[in-house]
Amino acid sequence: MKTLSVSEAFDAYEAVRPRLPTAAEGKPAPRQIDTLEDIFDDFDVFLLDAFGVLNIGESTIAGTPERVRDLQAAGKRVLVVSNAASVPREVLLKKYEALGYAFTVQDLVTSRMATIAGLTGISDKVWGIMGLSGSTLDDFGTMRSLLLADDPEPYDLAEGFLLVGSGERTEASQSLLEESMSTRPRPLLIANPDIIAPREHGFTTEPGYFAHQLAERTGVTPTFFGKPFANIYALAFANIALADRSRVVMVGDSLHTDILGAHTAGIASVLISGFGFFAGYDAPSAITRSGIVRDYLARRPYTLHLLHAFLPPIPAPGGVSMTSYQWEQMSRLRRERAPTGLGTCVLDMHRLSLRVLRRTTSPVSQAQTSRCILRDLGRADPSPSFQLPRSCRMQAVPFYVTICRHHLYFPKNQSDQIQ
Repeated sequence: MKTLSVSEAFDAYEAVRPRLPTAAEGKPAPRQIDTLEDIFDDFDVFLLDAFGVLNIGESTIAGTPERVRDLQAAGKRVLVVSNAASVPREVLLKKYEALGYAFTVQDLVTSRMATIAGLTGISDKVWGIMGLSGSTLDDFGTMRSLLLADDPEPYDLAEGFLLVGSGERTEASQSLLEESMSTRPRPLLIANPDIIAPREHGFTTEPGYFAHQLAERTGVTPTFFGKPFANIYALAFANIALADRSRVVMVGDSLHTDILGAHTAGIASVLISGFGFFAGYDAPSAITRSGIVRDYLARRPYTLHLLHAFLPPIPAPGGVSMTSYQWEQMSRLRRERAPTGLGTCVLDMHRLSLRVLRRTTSPVSQAQTSRCILRDLGRADPSPSFQLPRSCRMQAVPFYVTICRHHLYFPKNQSDQIQ
């Protein structure tokens, strides 16, 4: 399967802008936020992308299931709006359950569902299907279909083509499709407009990549189902009893699908820059270059996602789990001392120390890591990671030491020595 770098993926999306919806103009200046908690009270419905927000490949973004449950417990409606087309949403639900999420099947809105809805009235054709990857078409009803691979005969028999996934695609099958469409153009439906998807090892090419390539070489105009097109948002809005779209926000990691899709749907958007597409990349410059303006830019989906991945849920006083207790304390600090940046400072300390914790479980090494961070906090000329007023940094020290002790970063006697 072909992989792309961030720059290559961004360039690929920019090259096909004429086939994508037009970005909204006159958007107000975007607002920088730390996490979604900063806009918790501003919205009633959160539409979440999957890859880059809930998971990377087959791995959960740590801490996110807990925060999604917090939204649900607070009465917020949370929907997953995903360009997942290769399997029915019932199969997708089992995947999310295995990743730790508490969704129902009604909470999932996929490009596969948008494709099925779009086939109404034209399903009597014989459709050549590509990229099923072992799945079935049972949820497509009585549609007549041919599975396409490297045999040229079914390509000529098909009355239209449907690209569902890209896992089993080959150079030979792409060439056969291009040749067949050049000879006799027919409808081309794309059940996943994504050009790339973030995986643990990089970006993989998705059906949108091959669809745009086919359009360039044959002149055929594909019909896309899914973000950033309106059809998937129509399904999402049919799922929620809310007339005021100003109370709906789309959260995603991609400008050209999630954020542009929010423009299409007329709703607010949050671009996650620390995971998925823009992880380690300059998101603001990409926004400027594309002209696709988001309403909010957040580094991470939820606060303390790394802590929940690596720290044990030690009981706190009153029987409350330590993770929940710590979450409440951090939320309180961020509300009360937001102008000082204390919450951000503490989070940065944890982020740095967890880099070491990933590589070692030695209490001594963990203690040394924390000592280095605390020493840096107390310096008059700290490293670039802690460019905050010294008074603010010193306020963070006691809270940081308390969290370290509760979570056994190092034994209690060692934490006493560095207070």
